[in-house]
Amino acid sequence: MPEWMREETEANRAASTGAGFDEQEMRRDRSRTYLFAGIGAAAVAGIVALGVFVLTGDGSSGEAEVKARPGVTTPSAGPEDRTVLPPHKELAAFRGTGSPVTGMFPDPESGLQVPQFGGGWVEPNKKNRLAQSGWTGQQILVTEKKGTQLWYGSVLTSPLGPVERRIWDKGGSLEKNAVAVASNLEERLYGFPHETAELASQPLKVDGRDGWLVARHLKYDRKPIRAGSEVVAIALIDTGERYPSVLFVSLPDTHKKLWPDVNTVISQLKVG
Repeated sequence: MPEWMREETEANRAASTGAGFDEQEMRRDRSRTYLFAGIGAAAVAGIVALGVFVLTGDGSSGEAEVKARPGVTTPSAGPEDRTVLPPHKELAAFRGTGSPVTGMFPDPESGLQVPQFGGGWVEPNKKNRLAQSGWTGQQILVTEKKGTQLWYGSVLTSPLGPVERRIWDKGGSLEKNAVAVASNLEERLYGFPHETAELASQPLKVDGRDGWLVARHLKYDRKPIRAGSEVVAIALIDTGERYPSVLFVSLPDTHKKLWPDVNTVISQLKVG
């Protein structure tokens, strides 16, 4: 994590005492969590059962029977015990123009490199104050601004965090751990009512290293935010360290033409 980000995190944590921010509410609201990044990551609980709907091949949502999905593992239960694995399916190629790629974006702390995007994507800094706490590699695309609320797309990388390390230490396959981590991140970052459709669950090979990708389409109603859904892709990648590293990519449907950026990140991801 850059030194300026560490300083802001500590300053924000100190300033939050008595400031009137409701941390529980921020944990349930993705945009406010983002605006006040640095206050601290929530402890992750098991994900609740969510509705399921279908995403058609051209990226539009279709009607489908809503089904309850059993809860997945909690950190105390272990991925081998309760994780429900989605069917194996490769991520489809999204239609659209995508963002220009200007180079590679390295994150030495995670050991991962992702494509560096232009066309509105930026790296958080002191001036734009777009940093997300807990992630060591960050690219952000602000997609909406409504008063004090921001909505955004993101490409984030990080070493495995403390909660997810406890999951990993309980054993299980890379696939089961990837599904458990994906669900915990979904609970943490989207802790408000939404529906989830599984888009992909597939193995990856990244510079000869093993990885596993889980991709989902989340549907929600967060008025006055115009976005009603987004694609989220999460991968665990073995970088040769004791713990794998995490990749997180998200893009709202207001910028559906950029959904191919998700494919670009996955196809050009590197270790090192």
